[in-house]
Amino acid sequence: AGVISTTVEGMLYGFSIFMFGMTMWILWSRRSTPNVNWTMVVASVIFAVLSTMHMIADVVRLEQGLIEHRDTPGGPDAWFADISHFTFVFKILIYLVTAVLGDAIVIYRCYMVWQSWWFALFPGLMITGVAATGIGGLYRIIESSPQDPSSYDSVQTWITAFYATTLSTNFFCTCLLAYRIWSISSNVKKYNAAPAVRGGVPVLMIVIDSGLMYAAVHLITLVCWVLQNSMSYIFVDLAMPIICISFYMVIVRIGM
Repeated sequence: AGVISTTVEGMLYGFSIFMFGMTMWILWSRRSTPNVNWTMVVASVIFAVLSTMHMIADVVRLEQGLIEHRDTPGGPDAWFADISHFTFVFKILIYLVTAVLGDAIVIYRCYMVWQSWWFALFPGLMITGVAATGIGGLYRIIESSPQDPSSYDSVQTWITAFYATTLSTNFFCTCLLAYRIWSISSNVKKYNAAPAVRGGVPVLMIVIDSGLMYAAVHLITLVCWVLQNSMSYIFVDLAMPIICISFYMVIVRIGM
């Protein structure tokens, strides 16, 4: 599973870096305003750095498990099964930070589209739940032990809560964004402003596509985690570059 997830993650990571380059080019060279959107620039760089750190952590973890610990008692399987190991905790920490940042960006977009903090207030409360469950899950992972199988039950509970809250936050914010864009396009249509309508519908679909991509990978991971299927660890690795790609995709598709 580790080899498969790292290989596929590597391919998606390469594509995410390509999308990062396109995003920076659009934000710097093809912007429609004289001012650079520094919020998106900083967020893009942070996403790229986090995904790179996660990729490196996975490669290091793979090397340690398959080479350094191949002759230890239990072999690589026993080593990979120990989720309290530093390399696993580190990559999960990176993933949690990335997921929270992804939700924060969607909330920021809600504010920008609605131009009101009221529409960012409730999602802001929701993201505190995402962060809290993520921290709780990370703590339980650190405290878990292969010698105490019951410790994994607590991990299961916290991680399930994390996925439920991040899915809810993203779904709620995506619906707010989609409704606002649709309502603006509908109002413009009443005045027969066809060019604006043509511009509004593609943006609506881009936002929905991005939200669906984010939701799909997390929903699959949640289902696998609830079923205690080992595929959940694969989808956790795949979620990292997909979160970044879904963020870059909005900027690139609108900018192009």
